[in-house]
Amino acid sequence: TDTVVEVRAAGESSVDAAQSTVAKVLCAKGSLVAALDPTAPVELLVNDVATSDQQYGSFKFAHESRAIVSPMVEIFTSVEVDISAGLQLDLPINSETESGQPITESECLSLLDRMAPYSSNNITDTAGAERAGNCTKGTASSCSCMFTLYHFTTYAVVDVDTVVAVSNAKVANENPAAPTPAPTASPTTVSGPPTASSASSLNASVLLVAAGTTTSVLLALSRLF
Repeated sequence: TDTVVEVRAAGESSVDAAQSTVAKVLCAKGSLVAALDPTAPVELLVNDVATSDQQYGSFKFAHESRAIVSPMVEIFTSVEVDISAGLQLDLPINSETESGQPITESECLSLLDRMAPYSSNNITDTAGAERAGNCTKGTASSCSCMFTLYHFTTYAVVDVDTVVAVSNAKVANENPAAPTPAPTASPTTVSGPPTASSASSLNASVLLVAAGTTTSVLLALSRLF
């Protein structure tokens, strides 16, 4: 038969299940079968991830952007299994209003459009986690991301839009645009009658050309004025 495994935080009572659910795994009949012995029981194990691994491992890019919006879980089995049919993993996302109330369904769907599940085969590897599909609305909480997994590893939901925005801002700060130079004023040419200073220089030139000839000097001066 189909099996639903609901994982809650340690020590939480069933009364607080809606607030304490860490993950929900939906196993369709025949989707979780031991590879060596199909009749052998399979134990599904779900662990949380150490804060240091979230900060400095393959999810560092999302942690630095404050874009990890779900519990980060490591999921694996007690024996090797055939998982070709896939399992449904449902992770609740942080989606309360400022007053602590659950958001509406339409608000949830809008949030899920900007989010995606990410996985990492080695949580301590700084190479970066990889996108593992898309979110559909689940039932693990009032707003949760459900997706299909085909291998057991570490998973978390990431706000992709926030990661992109933070990355773009970082690039802009590291490569500021060069300041635009101030426009240079063009020289202005004014036409009109000669000024007193220019007339004086012309008089001096005329006197040199005249070379002492009184009549020529007077004629030249009368033409200037």
